Amino acid sequence: MKTTRAIRLPWMSVVVLLLTILLASWLVSSSTAQDDASFDSPLPTPPAPTATLLPSAEAQIVLRYVAERYGIPVAKPPFIPGLEKAVPEPFHIILREGNQVWMVNSDGRDKRLLIDTESRAGLYLGHHPMPGIDAPAVRWGRVSPDGTRLALVVADLWEVEYKGQPFGWQIYLFDIETGEFRFLVEGWGPMWSPDGTRIAYAGKGVGPWNSGGGLWVADVESGAAREVSSITEEHWVRNMVWSPDGRQIVFLHSEAGLGAPVEALIIDSDGRGEAIPLLSSASLGGWAFSLLGWSLDARTILYIRGAGEHTGPETSFNLWAISIEGHQQTQLTTDINITGKALSPNGAWIAFSGSRHYEKELHPYDLWLVRSDGSELYRLTDDPISDRSPQWSSDGTHIVFYREEEGIWTLNLIDSTLSQISPDSVDSVVTR
Repeated sequence: MKTTRAIRLPWMSVVVLLLTILLASWLVSSSTAQDDASFDSPLPTPPAPTATLLPSAEAQIVLRYVAERYGIPVAKPPFIPGLEKAVPEPFHIILREGNQVWMVNSDGRDKRLLIDTESRAGLYLGHHPMPGIDAPAVRWGRVSPDGTRLALVVADLWEVEYKGQPFGWQIYLFDIETGEFRFLVEGWGPMWSPDGTRIAYAGKGVGPWNSGGGLWVADVESGAAREVSSITEEHWVRNMVWSPDGRQIVFLHSEAGLGAPVEALIIDSDGRGEAIPLLSSASLGGWAFSLLGWSLDARTILYIRGAGEHTGPETSFNLWAISIEGHQQTQLTTDINITGKALSPNGAWIAFSGSRHYEKELHPYDLWLVRSDGSELYRLTDDPISDRSPQWSSDGTHIVFYREEEGIWTLNLIDSTLSQISPDSVDSVVTR
């Protein structure tokens, strides 16, 4: 059964208030025989055999106030049970500013330049030569599991000069300690295997969408690569996620062009066997979805999708799980519109940026924690500023995130201390 931490509500008073409101509203509605179709309550409407009489506009205001007043409050630290005696380990944050990659300590000090890809090699970091194209964003880099290397995505062309001019992306490896910068493969969307010896990526495609490249896996040391799942031209592969043992990869496949139907497939990382269908947007009533990761026992895939059960006035994108065997789907959160999300280092927790739209008028996004089985839900922040893109420190004691218009921050999960790392709105990845 799901639990939510730090909620102490006078439920009997709330129930009495709501029953009074609904009774008064029913009397008004019965006498005027008017139907207010704009009812926007976070509570479900009671079923009726014929027509349902809805609360008046005044009742709606009170119900919304109740939702705001008794929303889920911030939990008390330590947010994760068992962290009481943990001693945080220092870590580093990698910052991307244009074509430059910087490293800064977890306390915001000792910022140093690692590489400027343009000045060093004439390459443009995480850049699309056709701005505004209807295509997935080009992620600029990924850090290896041991924190020693970066897989950087670069283009050798800043902007196409004529229609049909060929371009593509390359994946380079950068050694943080030695500064070595070497070409690995042509492609984009790199994802490190759990042991750091291989990289899954979308191969070089054709056209402005770079479509038809297929799913490839490259050996980090030798650069030898093989296509493990081929696709036809005008199709994409993206959002690759390795299984905990590195034997399988789940990924998304769709026609080129945003809004096209999407399917999730699982395939052996060595390329043997056929890709196995797991989930499709068609089976979800057309709702889009994105992959998050594998469960600790590798029996389920965690993902974000719309639709499902909700008590608020609108459908939101919540956390779900689907079993590998039987494809049984389970909704793990309700009424929280989720954007950025990240699995903890041990896979037991998920940090995400989420908004409960019926709580506040401007819908700010806060930081949340949920167990990967959905059994516990904790709210970490609650303020008018949106907090997005959470990432974990390697020891699981800190969340690194972007605070709207205030740059990169860290949240200590032991004592709830907030620290600003960079005032600039830059991309970041966390390493050891």
